[in-house]
Amino acid sequence: MINENVKFAKIDFVIDKNLLPIKFKLSKIDSFKNWYISKFNPFIQNEITLGKSTGLDIKLALTHDEMINDPTLFQDLFSRTLETLKNDGVEIITSSFPCSHNMYTPNPVSIMSFLIFPILENSISKVGKIFKNIEIAIIDDGSVHTNIIIENIYNHINYLSLVTSFDHSSLIEKVYNDNGLNITTFKNDSSIISSADIVIYLKNDFFEPVHSLKSGAIFIDLSMNKNSTYNLCLKRMDVLTIDNLNLNYYGNIYNLLDFELAYYVKSNYYRNFKKYNRLSSNSKIKNELLYNDVRIHSFFRLNKPLSHSHYLDYKNSIK
Repeated sequence: MINENVKFAKIDFVIDKNLLPIKFKLSKIDSFKNWYISKFNPFIQNEITLGKSTGLDIKLALTHDEMINDPTLFQDLFSRTLETLKNDGVEIITSSFPCSHNMYTPNPVSIMSFLIFPILENSISKVGKIFKNIEIAIIDDGSVHTNIIIENIYNHINYLSLVTSFDHSSLIEKVYNDNGLNITTFKNDSSIISSADIVIYLKNDFFEPVHSLKSGAIFIDLSMNKNSTYNLCLKRMDVLTIDNLNLNYYGNIYNLLDFELAYYVKSNYYRNFKKYNRLSSNSKIKNELLYNDVRIHSFFRLNKPLSHSHYLDYKNSIK
């Protein structure tokens, strides 16, 4: 259910400062324009729609070069812009630049965790594997995403290992009592990943044991350290690496950031998860995504879609 009072915002720099809403004849004088911007922060605001969710496209009153030359002014204008947006119902933002703030931002790991079963099913079908026979290893970072992934896949698989230094005994016991799946745990990743058909990597540490991966394995990189993906692509052509995806949503194709902006506005369950890490929302979010026919359009790695030639190179490299 869409909350009409909640909005998202996409924030970028202005390209042409002549488009800023300064309605004075003196606006063409640079000194006056700079004073006016500093005093009144006249950013550009336009309404946009993603899926069925309404948000705002924001152009700050500075160019990219001006941000670099005067970071103090930039931070001041940016903070004032956010305060205005909050008062207008904006709760989640993306920006084309790194900055400090206290607004919610999209986290692709969350959406990929909730969609982990279709991700596995789709990737396996592309490389000709049989789902029930695969061995999956999750390399845990101690976050809530490990729990989400396990809860969303354990009814569909026969073999699951967890590499972790955290206590997941209650979840492991729950899974075993529910369907008899025995999740084996390890503290060292190289001892198990050599036999895993799929490795789901959540840690932000650089993934070092690239040569321990099984030939023909699928490596789903949910970390924020893309150096791991880059290293794997260089050294292991026989490992299919996935670190991002595009989704089909209400007939349009969205990257994960845009999709999460739209879904945050639309879903009370997802907002509760985002704000409070409520695992109780897991099944409701999963069902909601299914009901809204959210489907994987294409897999990515290092910001490029995986093409037919990528899959052929992978298959031909398997030893």
